[in-house]
Amino acid sequence: DDRARYPLRRMVVGREFLASARALEGIETDKIVEVCAEVAMGRCHEIPGRDVHPLHAGEGGPPRYRATDGARAWRCSLQNITAGARRLHWWNTGGAPETIEFASVGVHDDFGIPE
Repeated sequence: DDRARYPLRRMVVGREFLASARALEGIETDKIVEVCAEVAMGRCHEIPGRDVHPLHAGEGGPPRYRATDGARAWRCSLQNITAGARRLHWWNTGGAPETIEFASVGVHDDFGIPE
């Protein structure tokens, strides 16, 4: 039933994603992969602890869009209630086929996203 309700969307690993995952301390790789799978299935939006929301250009800034293709930047929690809680950032191209591009992982105060 889950496969029908949560089909995997097309995924791409951005050019800086793996380097950011290797450099990020304080979280297991398994957790990063688990949350990426939730994002790829669209299931992350239903998990309250994920706190999925558009990535803004700084605290209270406007939502981010990629100039080259209009993809929207998103962000969710990998961790909660911990100092420097880790976050996952990705681009969603929308349209057909919708593509999820995993861009980077970082800490709570990081609002950057590789284009």
